[in-house]
Amino acid sequence: MGVNPKQLRRHSAAFKAQVLAACAEPRASVVAVALSFGLNDKSAVAEEARRRIAEIYRLERELSALTSDERLSRRCSHAKPLWADLHAWRQLERSRVPDGSSTAKALNYSLNHWEALTHSRADRGLD
Repeated sequence: MGVNPKQLRRHSAAFKAQVLAACAEPRASVVAVALSFGLNDKSAVAEEARRRIAEIYRLERELSALTSDERLSRRCSHAKPLWADLHAWRQLERSRVPDGSSTAKALNYSLNHWEALTHSRADRGLD
């Protein structure tokens, strides 16, 4: 379930902190959290973000059958470059969108909380 960027303006810092805390949960969905902060519209930026995140999730589904050590190894060799590309792309897109726009706010949020959004990269046990 996503949160529309217009809705975010009505939410307090406590709400945003609550969402950030959700990112830290053991089985937090990066997609759900990222999309909940504005990448749930029909913009080209949102569509590209969805495509990139879907690629990471496709890889994670494939990794779920492996041992924890194999998963960690494949995350380093396969998923890490995807995450790096996603991060670089978000930074580039942020430089292209107007300040104050809902897309800028969503990109700012995800970039400012990148560590929490990507904490699962080093998790051997994550399914």
